Amino acid sequence: MLVAPKSKIENVVVNEKSPILPSGLFGSEPAHGWCYYYQKAALARQAGDWKSVAALGEKALSDGFYPSDKIEWMPFLQAYVSLGQKEKLHRFVSIMGESPFIQKQVCLTLSESTTDPGMFALVQESFCK
Repeated sequence: MLVAPKSKIENVVVNEKSPILPSGLFGSEPAHGWCYYYQKAALARQAGDWKSVAALGEKALSDGFYPSDKIEWMPFLQAYVSLGQKEKLHRFVSIMGESPFIQKQVCLTLSESTTDPGMFALVQESFCK
């Protein structure tokens, strides 16, 4: 939280293909696990590609991957809010409510992520109590 205000989003490159790194120096690409899906989703979130974010979250879940830190659900929750996917968002109410700190972060972030009155009401009712 202390470093976040110093972050410069304009330094993130989202519209270029990732270079292929020499395996002799970097080794082969590791198996895709939670971190792979989370990082891909975080990049798609920065590009505003909410459909890709949601699809990556569903793929991670179907492959049996989950975060160690619940706050890593945030890109996926934002995608569900942006896409109006209330039923998918609702799956996370009890998970995010296990920690008052995380619940507050979810409330603030998701409240700022929508202009839809119905989705805003759902966020307020589900995460901001």
